[in-house]
Amino acid sequence: MYGLWFYYSPLFAGFVVPFTLLPLAVFKACWFFTGLSLLFRIFRLLNIVSDTKASSKATAFWAALLGCAYSSVFENLLYGQLTILMVWCCLEYWHRRENGQKWGAAAVLVLGINIKILPVFLLWELLLY
Repeated sequence: MYGLWFYYSPLFAGFVVPFTLLPLAVFKACWFFTGLSLLFRIFRLLNIVSDTKASSKATAFWAALLGCAYSSVFENLLYGQLTILMVWCCLEYWHRRENGQKWGAAAVLVLGINIKILPVFLLWELLLY
């Protein structure tokens, strides 16, 4: 990469450093199950946001969504990427903001921005809210 490296923030590095004491297989299992739990929370948040009831259209929607996202989710879990965490940060931010938890929304947004810069695009919405 011609000497260019991507460095994570000190906050995220401080969170990950204790995991270096674990064997690699244990760390991968911990990260995998963390990703799975965040994935379940993402689907729950999407269900809350979309306000879908138990109907055939809702079932078809979720089946299509799972079918389209299967490969990406599988690769994120397999390779231990941060995409699931970033999606969770964005959806959790919106959920907390809609419920009037302004400080909680800001905390989740700042966590996401601190780990990766992607959620900074939601910062304008928090400032306008």
